[in-house]
Amino acid sequence: MGRLKFNSFLWGIIIASATWSISLYLYWLLNTSGENVSNHTENRFRYHLANMDEKDRIKNNDKSIAA
Repeated sequence: MGRLKFNSFLWGIIIASATWSISLYLYWLLNTSGENVSNHTENRFRYHLANMDEKDRIKNNDKSIAA
Protein backbone atom coordinates (compact mmCIF):
# COMPACT_ATOMS: atom_id res chain seq x y z
CA MET A 1 0.00 0.00 0.00
CA GLY A 2 2.80 2.42 0.87
CA ARG A 3 4.60 1.68 -2.37
CA LEU A 4 1.46 2.48 -4.37
CA LYS A 5 1.15 5.91 -2.72
CA PHE A 6 4.84 6.64 -3.34
CA ASN A 7 4.54 5.58 -6.98
CA SER A 8 1.47 7.79 -7.50
CA PHE A 9 3.29 10.70 -5.86
CA LEU A 10 6.25 10.31 -8.23
CA TRP A 11 3.96 10.18 -11.26
CA GLY A 12 2.22 13.33 -10.05
CA ILE A 13 5.56 15.11 -9.72
CA ILE A 14 6.59 14.00 -13.23
CA ILE A 15 3.29 15.11 -14.80
CA ALA A 16 3.35 18.46 -12.97
CA SER A 17 6.96 19.06 -14.07
CA ALA A 18 6.11 18.23 -17.67
CA THR A 19 3.11 20.56 -17.59
CA TRP A 20 5.19 23.45 -16.22
CA SER A 21 7.94 22.77 -18.75
CA ILE A 22 5.50 22.89 -21.66
CA SER A 23 3.87 26.06 -20.31
CA LEU A 24 7.20 27.83 -19.86
CA TYR A 25 8.38 26.72 -23.30
CA LEU A 26 5.24 28.10 -24.95
CA TYR A 27 5.57 31.36 -23.00
CA TRP A 28 9.20 31.60 -24.09
CA LEU A 29 8.19 31.04 -27.73
CA LEU A 30 5.56 33.74 -27.44
CA ASN A 31 8.02 36.27 -26.05
CA THR A 32 10.90 35.51 -28.43
CA SER A 33 8.83 36.20 -31.52
CA GLY A 34 10.67 39.21 -32.96
CA GLU A 35 7.88 40.29 -35.27
CA ASN A 36 5.59 41.66 -32.57
CA VAL A 37 8.18 43.33 -30.35
CA SER A 38 7.41 46.98 -29.67
CA ASN A 39 8.68 49.68 -27.38
CA HIS A 40 6.29 49.60 -24.44
CA THR A 41 7.09 53.11 -23.23
CA GLU A 42 5.98 54.65 -26.52
CA ASN A 43 2.70 52.73 -26.65
CA ARG A 44 1.71 53.39 -23.05
CA PHE A 45 -1.51 55.35 -22.68
CA ARG A 46 -1.01 58.49 -20.65
CA TYR A 47 -3.93 60.12 -18.90
CA HIS A 48 -3.78 63.79 -17.97
CA LEU A 49 -6.66 65.90 -16.77
CA ALA A 50 -7.10 69.23 -18.47
CA ASN A 51 -7.18 71.26 -15.26
CA MET A 52 -5.90 70.70 -11.75
CA ASP A 53 -9.20 71.69 -10.10
CA GLU A 54 -10.94 68.75 -11.70
CA LYS A 55 -8.09 66.48 -10.63
CA ASP A 56 -8.36 67.69 -7.03
CA ARG A 57 -12.13 67.31 -7.07
CA ILE A 58 -11.86 63.70 -8.22
CA LYS A 59 -9.05 62.96 -5.76
CA ASN A 60 -10.82 64.47 -2.76
CA ASN A 61 -14.31 63.44 -3.86
CA ASP A 62 -15.62 66.87 -2.78
CA LYS A 63 -15.06 66.00 0.88
CA SER A 64 -12.05 68.16 1.58
CA ILE A 65 -12.30 70.25 4.74
CA ALA A 66 -9.64 72.62 3.40
CA ALA A 67 -11.91 73.92 0.65
